[in-house]
Amino acid sequence: MRAALYAAWRNTYFLLEWVRALADEAGISERIGQIAARWLVDGILPGGVAEVLARRLMRVPVEARPMLRLAAIAGRQLDLRFLRNETPQLDALIQAAAEVGVLEVHAGDWRFSHDKLRERLLSELDDLGRRQLHLRVARGLRAVYKDDDAHAHAIALHYQQGGDVHSAAFHYARAGEAAFVRGAPREAEGHFAQAIAHQDRIEVSRLARVQAWSGLAQARYAQGKLQETLAALQAMFTLANAPLPTDGRQVAADLLREVSKFSSRRLRGYLHFEPPDLDGEERQIQDALRKALSIQEVFVWMARPDIFLACLLRGLNLEESLKTPLLERYLSYGLLFLLSHTPLRPAILSWLQRPENQPKDLAGQPAISYLRVAAMSWLNAGNAAAAAQFATDAVAAARALRDDHELVLGLLQRQLAEGSLENYDQVLAISQEMEQLSSRIQNRRYLAIGLLGQGLSWIRRGDFDRATAVLERARAAIPPEFGILPMSMVVGQLALCALRRGEVIQAEAHANSTMAAVEKIGWGLLPLLHPLANALEVYLSLANGQVHHEKIQGALKRLEWIGWNFPYARPRALFYRGRYEAWLGNALRARIFFEACVHFAQKRQLKYEEAEAHEWLSRLGDFPGGRIVGARSAEEHRRDAQKLYERADALVDAARLAGRAAGRNALRVK
Repeated sequence: MRAALYAAWRNTYFLLEWVRALADEAGISERIGQIAARWLVDGILPGGVAEVLARRLMRVPVEARPMLRLAAIAGRQLDLRFLRNETPQLDALIQAAAEVGVLEVHAGDWRFSHDKLRERLLSELDDLGRRQLHLRVARGLRAVYKDDDAHAHAIALHYQQGGDVHSAAFHYARAGEAAFVRGAPREAEGHFAQAIAHQDRIEVSRLARVQAWSGLAQARYAQGKLQETLAALQAMFTLANAPLPTDGRQVAADLLREVSKFSSRRLRGYLHFEPPDLDGEERQIQDALRKALSIQEVFVWMARPDIFLACLLRGLNLEESLKTPLLERYLSYGLLFLLSHTPLRPAILSWLQRPENQPKDLAGQPAISYLRVAAMSWLNAGNAAAAAQFATDAVAAARALRDDHELVLGLLQRQLAEGSLENYDQVLAISQEMEQLSSRIQNRRYLAIGLLGQGLSWIRRGDFDRATAVLERARAAIPPEFGILPMSMVVGQLALCALRRGEVIQAEAHANSTMAAVEKIGWGLLPLLHPLANALEVYLSLANGQVHHEKIQGALKRLEWIGWNFPYARPRALFYRGRYEAWLGNALRARIFFEACVHFAQKRQLKYEEAEAHEWLSRLGDFPGGRIVGARSAEEHRRDAQKLYERADALVDAARLAGRAAGRNALRVK
C-alpha cells in the first residue's frame, strides 16, 4: 500500500481510479485483496494512469461514445441544449456514462468526472477527426444559439480550431460586440483583435473590416488607450477610403473639404436637388464611420482641437447625408459642446432650451447625450446649479439604461458641477463611486479622474497627506499615452500638496512639470483652471520666484484667457492677478484685483475664492488715508475670510486664519 499512497500523494484522481479499477477487476469483495497485492507487486496498475483511463472508458457503451467525443470537444461541462439537438436518446446515453463513472452531476449540471477522461477521449482523435468535430460543434452551437451573442466566442473558437477562418472572423466580431455591450472592453478588444487577425488571412468585405476596426477603436477608448484608439481609427478610416488628417496641412484641407460638402448640400437643398441614396453596403460603412466618430473626444484628451474640429465637421456631414434622426445626432451635440466654449454660448443655451430640440423623455441614449451637453454648457456659462441638475438627470438615465460608460461620464460632469458649487462632500462621494465604476469597466483614465476628485476634496479639507497619497495613485493610473490634460491636473494638485507640506523642492519640480504639460495643450479648456492656479501658487510662494517670472507671466495669460471665456474661472483669474501684483509690490493694483475677485466670487457664490481674496486684502493691511471708496480695515477682511472658510468647510484654513492677529505678516509693498 506504500506505493499506492505515494501515487495518491502525486495524483488523488489516480488513486480513486485505481480503487475503482480494482473493484471492477475483483468483481466481488473477497478477491480485492488478492488482485491488489498482485497490482502492487507489478507497479500499482500495469500501464499506469493511461491504463486506468482506458479501463474506465472501455466500460462506456459503444452507442454512447460518439456523444462523449462530441461533448469532450465542446468542453468539460455538458451543454444539454446543444447535445440534445445533436444526439437522439441523450438522457439514456448520459445515464449509461454516469453509471461507469465517466460523467457526474456537479452544481446541478452534468460534466466529465475528471478532465483527464475528457483529454483521453480527445487523444484518440486524429487531426482530421478533431477538426470535423470542432466544425460540428460550431455549427450546432450556432443553430441552437443563433440569437444569443453570449455564445459567439465559443462558436468562434470552434470555427478557428476547425479551420473555418471566415466564420471564425465573423463570430469573433460578434463576440467583441457582445462583450462591449456587457461592459467588458478589455475582453471586447481581444475579440476584435482576433477578428481582424483572421480577416487578414482571407478575402472579406470592406464593411466587415471597417466594423471590426470600429469596434476595436471603441473598446480601446473605453479603456483609456488613447494612442491605440487613434491607431485603430486611422486604420478604419483608411479602409473606408477617408483617411484622418495627421498634420496641420491635412487638417486644413479636411476642414475645407467638409465645409464645401456642407455648403454643397445646402445649395442642392435650395435647388430642390436630392443626391442619389447610397447603396446598402456603402451606407453601412458610412454609418460605421459615424458611430466611430462618437469617440472623437479622444482628440480632446490628446489636446488636438484641430483634428477634433475636422472630425466633428466630418461627422456632422455624415449625420446629414445619412438622414440621422435629430435626437440621435450625437455629433451635433459634440458641435454644441465645442461652441459652448465660445462667445456663442448664449445661442447654444437658447437652442438647448427649445422644446423641439429636447428629448420627449429623459431616458435612452439620445436623452443622455442631450443632458450631458446641457450640463457642460451651463457649467461653461457659470451656472453650476443648473449644470448639477442636468448632470444628475444624465446619471439617472445612465443607471436606468445600465450603461456603465455613460454613467461614468455623467458622474464626471456631476463631479465638476458639485466642485463648482464647492460641495466637496458630494465631490468625494461621487469621486469614490467613479473609482469603483472605472475599475469595473477597466478604464484607467476615469479611474485617475475619480482619484483626482478625491484628492481635491482632501485638499479643501486641509488633509494634504491623504490628498498626496490619493493623487500619487492617480498619477500611477495615467501612463503618458493617456493624455497630457489629466496628467497636468494631477501633477498640479501634487505641486500644491507638496507646497503645503513644506516640500519646496518637490513643489517646484511638480509646478515645472505642470507647466510643461499645459504648454502642450493647444486650447483653453476650463479644466486647465486648477493646474494653472496651482503652478502660480507655487511660483509666487517660492523665495526664488524671480527665476520663474516668465512662466508666471505665461500662466497668468492662459488663466486670464480662461477667466474671460468662462465666468466660473473669472474670480480665480482675478485673484492670481492680484497675487502677482502683490508679489511685484504693487499694493494698490493688488487691492483692485482682490476686490474685483470678491465681487465676481459673490456673484457666482464661490465662497472659497471670496475667502482667499478677503484674506489677502487683510494681508495688504489698512490702506493709508482710506482713499478707496468703501475701504475696510484689514481686521474686517480677516474676519470675513474666516467666516467664509468655515462656510466653505475649509476648517483648516479657518483655524489657520483665526490664529493670526490682524495686521500680522503684512506684505512689504513699494
